[in-house]
Amino acid sequence: MLPYARTAELIHDVYGLSVSPGTLVSWVGEASAALQGTADLIWRATSEGKTLGRPSKTTAEQRAEIVAKYEQRESVSALARLYAVSRANILGVVKPA
Repeated sequence: MLPYARTAELIHDVYGLSVSPGTLVSWVGEASAALQGTADLIWRATSEGKTLGRPSKTTAEQRAEIVAKYEQRESVSALARLYAVSRANILGVVKPA
């Protein structure tokens, strides 16, 4: 993590604004307080087993089929057309991060 003094120097170098490290500490505290409610909601949802983010465009069964077909040398483009999703979606299924 970048120290507050160095961050203040960076803000000055990039934007020409003079900000003290104490001001940065205050801003971080304010941002933390403002985001605490959101963090609490996310924690509660994940602890209840809820999945966050966008719903999947493919079912678990389709994802298994995609992986199997990909392993049988089916092209990413052909799979994307077959399942009416983007190539990026197919790559996310066959090569998860």
